[in-house]
Amino acid sequence: MIGRKFSTSYYILDEIEEEGILYSMVVQQAGNARVADEGGDHEGSLYVDTFISLKESRNRIGFINQSILTISLIIAFFTALISLGLSKAVAEPIKRLRRAMLQLKAGEEPVHISGPKNGEIADLLQGFNEMTAQIALDGQALSEQIREITRIKDYNDKIFNSIQERILVINSVFIVEKVNRAFLDDVAMHEASVIGENIDELSINLFDELIHVNIRVIISGSISSVKQTRRAPSGLTFEIKFYPFLESSSPSEKRVQCIMIIEDVTRKVAYEDKLRQAEKLASISMLSAGVAHEINNPLGSILTNFQNLLKTERDPDILTGMQLIEQETKRIAWIVRNLLDFSSAGRRERNVSDINDVVEMLLRLVGYSIRRDSRI
Repeated sequence: MIGRKFSTSYYILDEIEEEGILYSMVVQQAGNARVADEGGDHEGSLYVDTFISLKESRNRIGFINQSILTISLIIAFFTALISLGLSKAVAEPIKRLRRAMLQLKAGEEPVHISGPKNGEIADLLQGFNEMTAQIALDGQALSEQIREITRIKDYNDKIFNSIQERILVINSVFIVEKVNRAFLDDVAMHEASVIGENIDELSINLFDELIHVNIRVIISGSISSVKQTRRAPSGLTFEIKFYPFLESSSPSEKRVQCIMIIEDVTRKVAYEDKLRQAEKLASISMLSAGVAHEINNPLGSILTNFQNLLKTERDPDILTGMQLIEQETKRIAWIVRNLLDFSSAGRRERNVSDINDVVEMLLRLVGYSIRRDSRI
């Protein structure tokens, strides 16, 4: 220790081996002392050395380390067991939850997941079960709505197809978007060959430039309706009506189409023609009645006075001419009487007549026309 300086009052030397045994030596400076040696007396430091055997402490430390290791292994084992139990308790419900979510995603029937009654996992499973129950209720409500919409659509299609008038729905570029069965039967075409086609490609004589003009007018919103009457080459008469059809009620998505209704009015036009002809005949009848009344009164006076003159005439030649005049005057009176009978609104009575008399009467009525235009 000579010449060594200590920063503290002691110094420790580890693992000093003596006779095969390890020691730790603690050197402690005790003070100064006078020492006598060969060189004489001189003052030096006094040290106290203490030897401590490391064998027992090493054994104790080994035992402590072994005990700590054993305890650590036991703790690790129980921790693994607990973790395994907790993993099963958490992982199994999560796996069932994942399978249920995949089934729900695939569109299968929602399932109820059982699990723990308490804890966060229980809250998670309960939330999923409530969600699937709500999805099932929403799915049922949606199915009901879809069935109702389908029923209403089928009902509307039946009404649309039961209408006897020909109906077409045409968009702004003259593409046919919908037709009813009456139109398909009239043109002898299938729906697939009409829907989505331009009206110019349907080869129908009624669809010409005037039809295009009316469709443009309706779609532009200039007027609310257009009606026109067209006569087809087949001789049929059609009344074509144009109305606007607003596909969307939203102002930002406003899309106007045109509904074209084609109605066969051939019988209606013929009936109206007959009605007009009947009105003309009624007017003629009324006119004939007025004229007949006006002619009949002076004619009666003429015939009476002429018959009086006829009684006083003695010349045979003049008498023959006067008898002819009387005969024709009576014929005029007979024609006037028939005109009055024709224009009369009274009730007709059926009587038995000789066909020969009827033919002779008819020939007398139309005899002049026959002699002028033709001959029998």
